[in-house]
Amino acid sequence: MVRLQIRTLIVSLWRCVRPILRLIDTRRRIAILVYHEIDPEVFKSHIDYLQKNYELVSLREVGVAYSSGDFERLPRSSAAITFDDGWKSNYDLLHTIKKRTIPVTIFLNTGIVGTNRRIWNYTLERRGSERELNEQLKLIDNCERKQRLQHINGHTDVTEYETRDMLSTEEIREMASVVDFQSHGEFHPVLTKCSDKELIQEFRDSSARVQALTRGDCFAFAYPYGLSNMRVRDFAKSSGYLLGRGLGIPRHNFENSDPMNLSGVGIDEEWSVDDLEKQLLWTEIRSIV
Repeated sequence: MVRLQIRTLIVSLWRCVRPILRLIDTRRRIAILVYHEIDPEVFKSHIDYLQKNYELVSLREVGVAYSSGDFERLPRSSAAITFDDGWKSNYDLLHTIKKRTIPVTIFLNTGIVGTNRRIWNYTLERRGSERELNEQLKLIDNCERKQRLQHINGHTDVTEYETRDMLSTEEIREMASVVDFQSHGEFHPVLTKCSDKELIQEFRDSSARVQALTRGDCFAFAYPYGLSNMRVRDFAKSSGYLLGRGLGIPRHNFENSDPMNLSGVGIDEEWSVDDLEKQLLWTEIRSIV
């Protein structure tokens, strides 16, 4: 409670000094927002705030800035909107995306979208012993994790359930005219726990699938659970990706940031505009101090 009060106080003070500090710190910066799902009306309110306070740019523009070495092409304070996984509810945002001409990137689990398959850890309960098990399974080798999960509840990567969680192939193709789809891998494993062979499959097969679904290119990868290490990032780069996005401590990205290890800012689907502002202000503080 005390920690939260201190954070709130710091954010309030930051609101006051922010305009002055922005005159001093003239570096171009990019905040990459990471959503999963969000109610369309809440999304509209977030967009209202973002368009008033940031220059919204596409992740593709960010990629061009890094690959060309010309970071000056980006606004001084910009934000990119991304979604992870490819949840079917993302389709409900299409009207707003079109009407407001918002640049949005959705990272797809290519082995799960277009099917009734599920992300493996969503087959476990979010409470009690299974919540603890969920976290434990992320700490072991991917092959062992799959064996243990199949023993626990029968789940495999290709198990089909009664209902679908993710976007359909038809929805993706309809959205592709205004949404930039990129790769989140095939089956959402913890990549740092994968073998070399598994990494090749996750990076290369998912890239090919994105290109087949969208008839476009695949230049960016969002690491599942936001987790990567140098080995994983090297595999991503050698597989042809220009950008890699994580999800750890929220920070801004600058010209000297590693394009294969960009920071994401997690946004909760239930956050109000005030919550969103606090998260973005706190991210700005972390990026400077």
